Amino acid sequence: MAISDTKKVALVAGGSGIVGHSLAMELQRQGWSVRALARRPVKGLDTITVDLTDRHATATALEVANNTTHLFYAALSQDANLTIEAECNGQMLGNILDGLAAVEAPLQRIVSYEGFKIYGIHLGARVRTPARETDPPDMPPNIYLSQREQLKARASKGKWDNVALIPDVVVGDTSAIQ
Repeated sequence: MAISDTKKVALVAGGSGIVGHSLAMELQRQGWSVRALARRPVKGLDTITVDLTDRHATATALEVANNTTHLFYAALSQDANLTIEAECNGQMLGNILDGLAAVEAPLQRIVSYEGFKIYGIHLGARVRTPARETDPPDMPPNIYLSQREQLKARASKGKWDNVALIPDVVVGDTSAIQ
C-alpha cells in the first residue's frame, strides 16, 4: 500500500500488540494510511521493523515516515525491574519523537495509550473504577510517567498536541496478530 501525502497518515508504535494491532486495523478500515512500528512484520500492515530501544536504528527506520501526521503510541517493553522498565519505555518514545523530528514529519497529534499502571495497580494500589484524570499517578518509577516526561521535554519544539488514553481494561485476541 502506498502512503498518500493527502491523507491522515498514522504511525502505530506497538503495531504487533493487542492495542496497536486493533487500532491500526480500525484506522485502515476507516481509510487512513497506516504504518506499524514493530520488531517483526505485521501481517496486513505496512510495517517498519525496528528495535525502538536502538536510537540510531529508530532514526534510520523512520526516514520513510516523513509524512506521518499522527503517532499512536502503544509500544511496551516489560522488565521485572521497574526502574529499567520505566527508563526503557520512556526512551523508546523519545527515540520515535526524535526520529520523526529529524525527518520533519508534519506531526499534528500524538495519542499515547497508558494503562492503570499509572495509578500503581500492578503494585497492589487500590484504584477506584472508573478512575479520573485528576487522580494522582503512582510514584516513579512508572513507564507512563517516564513517557510523559519525554513528551513534555519535546512539546515546546513540536507543533503537535498530545492525548493520553487510560483504559482500565484491555481485552483482545492475540491469535489474529502475526
